[in-house]
Amino acid sequence: MELNLTWLWLLFSAMRTLLAFTILLLVLRWFLRRPRNLPPGPWEFPLLGSLPAIAWGLRKGLQPHHVLGRYAERYGPVFRVSMFNQSVVILDDFESTKAAFWHPQLNDRPSHGHSGVSQSSGEPWIQMRRFSLTVLRGLGIGKSSFEEQIGTEGEELLKEMSVINGKAFNPKPLLSSAVANVISSVALGIRYEYNDRHFKQLLVLLSSIITSTGPGGFVLVFPALTLLPVFKSNLKQLFSDFSQLLSFLTNIINSHRDTLDPHNLKDFIDAYLMEIKINAGTLAGASGELSRTATEERSIYSRLNETNMLYTVSDLFAAGSETTVTTLEWCFLYMAIYPEIQQRVQAEIDAVVGRNRLPRLADKPGLNLTRTVIWEVQRMASIVPLGLPHVAASDTQLQGFLIPKGTILVSNMWRIFRDPKIWPEPEMFKPERFLNDEGKAFKPEEFIPFGVGRRICLGEHLAKMELFIFFSYFMHRFTFMKPADAPPLALEGKISLTFSPLPFEICAVERD
Repeated sequence: MELNLTWLWLLFSAMRTLLAFTILLLVLRWFLRRPRNLPPGPWEFPLLGSLPAIAWGLRKGLQPHHVLGRYAERYGPVFRVSMFNQSVVILDDFESTKAAFWHPQLNDRPSHGHSGVSQSSGEPWIQMRRFSLTVLRGLGIGKSSFEEQIGTEGEELLKEMSVINGKAFNPKPLLSSAVANVISSVALGIRYEYNDRHFKQLLVLLSSIITSTGPGGFVLVFPALTLLPVFKSNLKQLFSDFSQLLSFLTNIINSHRDTLDPHNLKDFIDAYLMEIKINAGTLAGASGELSRTATEERSIYSRLNETNMLYTVSDLFAAGSETTVTTLEWCFLYMAIYPEIQQRVQAEIDAVVGRNRLPRLADKPGLNLTRTVIWEVQRMASIVPLGLPHVAASDTQLQGFLIPKGTILVSNMWRIFRDPKIWPEPEMFKPERFLNDEGKAFKPEEFIPFGVGRRICLGEHLAKMELFIFFSYFMHRFTFMKPADAPPLALEGKISLTFSPLPFEICAVERD
């Protein structure tokens, strides 16, 4: 019996030694195979990488952009973290972000099986982006001709707020309805009533999709996080919501297919369907922008197809709606918390526009403070704190560091907008920082709420129009304030892909 126990002990000891030796070899192999001249970063555990350190920061209640910001203070503006063998380079200042995102080899996206313009890479992305911008311009986006459409939605918002008659209300549902309707009119050619059942379901889906990306949109950066239970539920919800959104849009696309008129393209879907038909050689001789020959079209937009169309339309909704709504929510909060600035904005609008009509885009040159308040809200709120991830298409040098192919790059927009070298007293709400000595509004190069480089937000021009028209309408008609007997309003937010205010109520009191 003693002999058997001895042999078992010897066998166990040998196996333990062999296991320890194997682990040591794997760790050495992992270190030796790492490329040289990588950006610096925190200690990495084999396989887990930086996960324990990042998780520790999150458990302490820090926001993801704050956790990464602390690493930048130690390792510099370009540093590296990893998780489950996925390397991520964090860009913590404007110069590194600009250098990276203008680099042609650092503009791919992580592959998540998404085929739309926001998540595609290479030639498909180039074609889809070029086509999408052409169509949006053709529909009037960025031009004064589209002002009436946004203004109509703005006037509907004013009516709804007037009915509330100064009582406390949560502004998000109304703002979501208005902004989504603008996008719907562009993409789908449909304007919904605010109480439409299907429209309400669409708004819930759009909000849930953004929330389900998890803190800082980390699931988009580290897909392997879905192996962890806390993120797995998020991903399940994200897939469910996105599937429902695609189903909703598929039905609308099918109805467009039945009514498509080559000589009267009403919206983005019509234009996309037309391109697909021309590219397939099943239709030619259309009018307007789409009058090129089938051969020419096939050479320009050969990657356009039904799947890309569906995902691109979903991109317009999912990305373009929530970010604009969130910015307007923050505008309400800041105006209520800083009533003296709100009064100055109203005085400027009254002086330039008067009380007998609503502001117009043509009034922008005279509404300098009004515009800078919007910009300062965008800076302070930093709506998408970590931006959207890029991927290196090949081994690339960036500011003296090697960025291996497949590395994900993330810009800490929050830190860029809090950089005291660019923004003196960065924690202070000071719209005048965007005014020059003559009192005219100007934007520093470092002000990049829509991103920088070749991947700059596709909906930038639409968002700028919406923000100016809606905000100036609100300031012209209402004064926003804290409900009586309510606790003080707070500039606290919750983080998902976007950084949005905690749910709040506010009073919109009509001006004389």
